[in-house]
Parts: sequence; structure tokens; C-alpha cells
Amino acid sequence: MSDQRQWFAGVDWGSQSHCVFLADDEGRKVGQRDFKHGGEGLAAMADWLMSAAGAAEPGHILVAIEVPHGPVVEMLVERGFKVHAINPKQMDRFRDRFTMSGAKDDSRDAEVLASCLRTDPRCALTILDGRDLAFTAHATATIVEEPMSVSDRVAAVRLDVLAIQDHGQPRFTIEAGIRWRWTDAQAERDDAAIRAALVTLAALAE
Repeated sequence: MSDQRQWFAGVDWGSQSHCVFLADDEGRKVGQRDFKHGGEGLAAMADWLMSAAGAAEPGHILVAIEVPHGPVVEMLVERGFKVHAINPKQMDRFRDRFTMSGAKDDSRDAEVLASCLRTDPRCALTILDGRDLAFTAHATATIVEEPMSVSDRVAAVRLDVLAIQDHGQPRFTIEAGIRWRWTDAQAERDDAAIRAALVTLAALAE
């Protein structure tokens, strides 16, 4: 795990303006602002994120947004922020943490985006680069060990890739740029044991 401090931002985008919520790595609100859509507004958004957070570099700020493409995403990626796409259906579930009505509200949605990226990073897809390509890997799956000897809740599965289909869209990867927090010391030890066992199984399969 990295000791580098991180900030979490949520961007509720719109055709005319974008609402941005920024929190620190403990979930405390740093600030919230609206920015007009367009070159000047997007540049101001990037500048505000850096100044409000006081981050040493853009990569220390993780940004959540519901769309995986478009001018906002492109600007943030080009500036070096770690941009993450959140599925709108997942947003509906996370929104229930803040209100029972589930109704959309721009300022609250920006906060929900930042919150779910901080607390539930597995729900997020990291946008690597808008110029990269998406692909689907077609493969056969073989269960290597179920359950694994180090954990009765985890199975080891080997994927043998048969073909790769190119889609010509932005490429995503799960969990990149996230600093994980374990619930306790035992959970951290269990995670390390599982990762070590997977490495051993992979070596035996070669």
C-alpha cells in the first residue's frame, strides 16, 4: 500500500455546467463548485481541484464521473488526474445512502460520486487514456483450486485467451490508482496470503 495522500472528487456533468465535489482521504468535504461547460470552465475546474486539494500533482486526485468519454473526461485525463467511470445503475444504489427518495440532485450526486469512489473502489473503472482501444478477450475458464487452501471464500481460475475483439472505444482497467484500506490487520494478512498463493499457482501452471 502507498502512503501517498489522495483526494476524491465527484463530477456531476451537464450540457451547460458541471458540479464538482472534493473530499479528502477521510471523506471530509474540501469544497464544492459549479463550472460552466467549455474550454475556460474546464480549465478552471482543473485549476480549482489542484488549488483546493493542495496536491503535489494531479495524479493524487481521483475523479469519479458517470460518463467514460467526452470533453470533461478528455481534459481531466490530459491534465493527469486519475479519472474513474461509475455505472449509472450503481449510482442509483449509492444515492440511496444519502436520501431515501433516490431523486437526482446535481450537488448531491457529485458528493455521491466522490464518496463511492473513496469507499467502494471496486465499482469504478479507471480511464487510462481516451486514445487507447477497448477489447473483449474470449477465453476458456478452468478452475485451478476451489476453494483455495489459504481461504475457503476464494477460488483460483485460469483463463486461456482464444481471441481478442477490438471495439475502437476507450479502454478501462479495474482498480488502478486506488489505495486500498483493509478492515483490520488480519484482513491485510489474508489478502497477502491469497496473492502469494495465486503467484505460486500461476508458476506451477506454466
